[in-house]
Amino acid sequence: MLRRSFGLVLLSTLVLTVACGGKPPTLLAIGNQTVAAGETLTIDIAASDPDTSRLSFSAENLPAGSTLDSSGEAQARFRWVPTAADVGDHHVDFFVTDGRSIDSEAIVITVTSGGGTDGPEFVGQTTWVLEADQKSIQKTIEVRDDAATSIDWTIQGNPAGSTFTPLIKRAVFFWEPDATQRQQPQYTFSVTARNPATDKSADQVFTILIRNGGSTTCTTNKPNITSTTPATLDGANDFSISANVTDAESKVQKVTVSYAFGASPAAADFVNLDMIAGTDPAWTASARRATDLGPGEFDTLNYEICATDDDDTTGDACDQQTCTGRLTVNVRLAGGGGLCESCSSDAGCGTAEDRCVTTLGTPFCGVDCSGGGSCPTGYTCTDLGGTISQCTPVSGTCGSSGSPAAQPGDLIINEVLADPPADTDVNGDGIASTTGDEFIEIVSYASSTVDIGGVTVADGTQVRFTFPLGATLGAGEAVVLFGGGNTGNFTGIGNATAYAASSNGTAGTLGLNNTGDSVQLRTPAGQVIDAMSYGASAGQDESVTLDNQVGGIIYVRHSQATGSSTPYSPGTVSCGGNFPVSGNVCNGAYCGDRAQDADTEPNNDLAYAGCLFDTFSVGFTGSLHYVGGTGGPGPDPWDYFIFWAPQGTRLDLLTSAVSGQPEINTTISILDSTGIELAFGDDTTDGSGNLTSFYSEINGYVVPADGTYYVAIATYQGSADQNGAYEFLMVGN
Repeated sequence: MLRRSFGLVLLSTLVLTVACGGKPPTLLAIGNQTVAAGETLTIDIAASDPDTSRLSFSAENLPAGSTLDSSGEAQARFRWVPTAADVGDHHVDFFVTDGRSIDSEAIVITVTSGGGTDGPEFVGQTTWVLEADQKSIQKTIEVRDDAATSIDWTIQGNPAGSTFTPLIKRAVFFWEPDATQRQQPQYTFSVTARNPATDKSADQVFTILIRNGGSTTCTTNKPNITSTTPATLDGANDFSISANVTDAESKVQKVTVSYAFGASPAAADFVNLDMIAGTDPAWTASARRATDLGPGEFDTLNYEICATDDDDTTGDACDQQTCTGRLTVNVRLAGGGGLCESCSSDAGCGTAEDRCVTTLGTPFCGVDCSGGGSCPTGYTCTDLGGTISQCTPVSGTCGSSGSPAAQPGDLIINEVLADPPADTDVNGDGIASTTGDEFIEIVSYASSTVDIGGVTVADGTQVRFTFPLGATLGAGEAVVLFGGGNTGNFTGIGNATAYAASSNGTAGTLGLNNTGDSVQLRTPAGQVIDAMSYGASAGQDESVTLDNQVGGIIYVRHSQATGSSTPYSPGTVSCGGNFPVSGNVCNGAYCGDRAQDADTEPNNDLAYAGCLFDTFSVGFTGSLHYVGGTGGPGPDPWDYFIFWAPQGTRLDLLTSAVSGQPEINTTISILDSTGIELAFGDDTTDGSGNLTSFYSEINGYVVPADGTYYVAIATYQGSADQNGAYEFLMVGN
């Protein structure tokens, strides 16, 4: 199924894993920038370091509304769309560090009022990377000038053997370096664009980084961690934490766990342990409680697992680390009449204050919570009459529903409200609250009813809510999780089921940050079911929602969603109507509004990428057309397609000739959600490196993280015409 990006991310400081080394990093020249109000300014920030390519980027004095996000191992990307109020000069300082030394550059960003009177302005990437397994590099250089009908282009200092094909406001750069050229780690050249009508011009320096320039080539894949720890652990003091850890390219050299007991432990409470390797891929560790649990007692075990691989066998320069984020499980004394154990009388349950609850179906042991006692995650304090109050499951049953448990991809985070308007009662319970009225809307994408009991909801800090045991969600149905309030009084949520984080969340609220945060849904074992992140655009008294609803790719402000006339719609579809829904709804802009699994023009740009709906089995026929020589690269030199894939998916891609038609010379690339190239494939060769066909393939690419990716298929940009059909195949496992 097609999924969408975790878009709208806002980060002002980027932290990548830092490797040890002795030489300082060098921030590549950025230079002052000019952008018109209302236009998008994109700056690719790159650095080099002889010891490691994994560096940390940050900035000071970032303009309001701008973003700085990672776009590669040694790159970051700055984006900003200034408004008319931003016209003038803005001073920004960019920094890079390897953990020991820092390099920086101060630049001035000049925002003009627009109108095309300031001459050409370069847009797009200025730093490119040629990876070790990439045969050639082809990039489009573009300028913006509303007053220009043509542009005079000049290139200086470009590498020997490269070609530069001018168009009107774009030019195509192509280069296939030889073996000697690949030994040099960096190349720079300049391009001048001049408007002959106004005689105004602009200069831009471009940088090409050669990743295999005589040094270690690092991979981009991190270890994959799946917690296999059960949702409830029985024992007195020792509780086994378990996980499966894999790495597609190298061995896993170290796995650690940090754990602490209690509902809200402080950072100083956590204990760090090395996990022990078992039968591949299993790792285990034992978390010990300071005191033994007694009959009927329970506690919360908080833990985070981190794994480091061994991508560089000669050192640690390429080693990658990944962590799960904080996870929680309930622990109890086994066989002691503890919470939710079966019983026939009060005598079989824990202490004298604990009761055998018989009013909620199959009898089970509760735990006394009278006098304000707390209950573990997934349970609530229930008044059973008189002075008796017991912790019981929110669902009213200790067992599962009997439906299959929700799996990755079954649940969709469809809408998130982080910034409720002041004095507005969003959940309809009669109380306006900027915390209680926050909400997360979750919709089932499964084909049948799934059990969501034990599924956790977390922000970027901690687990905020755990769905009660036995809770279910039907196909296309929705649940809305509010920050707080009395769910019995909620109104205006359609047919959706409502929950409140204050009922069982470890923090008693959702705690969504207005300036940017993330939301993750995980199975009780810690597998990611769905995740999204958002930036400052969510802090404007309205929610962010998928457009299209449920099956869309991009989150937008609710008022900008197709057919929307409201700032939020908890429990109902953004364009009106109730859940359940089936598939995509609202008929909105979806994947550039392109057809599914087909080469439908125009798709020569990321914004108009076609949809690849089934990541694991795609196949169709497409066509390309390149005019060689002085004719330029039109009219159809490349095709773009968008897809969503979970972390760890192994992809094989192939473009081949179509039977009975002329063979076209193609290349194929995998790009991240910002357009940065992650993998490249060109001509097929035999074992001796001899050309066997113009088929292009990428074999065994492992998706580094859950998210949106692109496939780019292009013709060879040489001197001869290229016009023909190709067969595209993509298979994942």
